[in-house]
Amino acid sequence: QPPPDFGPIRSARLIDKELPAMYDAAIFMSGSHPLILDAIAQSDIGDRIYRETATGFYRKEDDPNIPFEHTLYADTAGLWEAVEWGNDNRPPRFTSTMAFDTTPPPDGEPANYVEINYSTWSKVVWEFNVENGRYYRSVDDEIFIDGNNGEQVSAANVIILYAPHQFDRSICVYPREDGGCDLHTTEIQIWGRGYAMISRDGQKYDVTWLRQNRSDMFTFIDNEGNPVPLQVGNTWFQIVPFYYDDPIIE
Repeated sequence: QPPPDFGPIRSARLIDKELPAMYDAAIFMSGSHPLILDAIAQSDIGDRIYRETATGFYRKEDDPNIPFEHTLYADTAGLWEAVEWGNDNRPPRFTSTMAFDTTPPPDGEPANYVEINYSTWSKVVWEFNVENGRYYRSVDDEIFIDGNNGEQVSAANVIILYAPHQFDRSICVYPREDGGCDLHTTEIQIWGRGYAMISRDGQKYDVTWLRQNRSDMFTFIDNEGNPVPLQVGNTWFQIVPFYYDDPIIE
């Protein structure tokens, strides 16, 4: 169910080397740091990169208050043309699949309100609507609006997924004149296994996430190794580092 228009499309990060592999997909981006772009290009999804010169991309430059890096958008019909031209318009081949069930698993804890604070500069809140069973998103105390329909963004499942965040010392984002580095890029390592919280149907479940192979998507199990299903519908992933304090869930 693609939207007619989406954006802003921003530059790629190292995690974007993993996400297309999970879903056997192409990647659309505005660009990237040269070393990050090289890492993506040298990977197995390197021949499925589409940048702003591809069909479908365009700039929204009618608002002088919007920084240039927030002006790149794309229309879905144009991107379908691009992937058709690139011979990438084909069914994906999945090596793992998620579990879904309209009936919530047993033994959940209340999760009608989920708050995630990213350091001191951003707060994300998801509030559960009992009437339709969806979580509605706000950012920094303002409702988060879908620009295509003017409605507040919502999800059937909200997953807070803990993963290692490691500096890649081979990629310096802000080099110094003396040869040192003020900031290395961060690699979010979403492979192996780790801890996650699933919120669905107003309930929270503590689970283990798994991604054993590069082509696997995330799957979730309980303490006994049984699959933990998601509610049918869309899912929003909030990926946080191991040292992140527990979110507020009520």
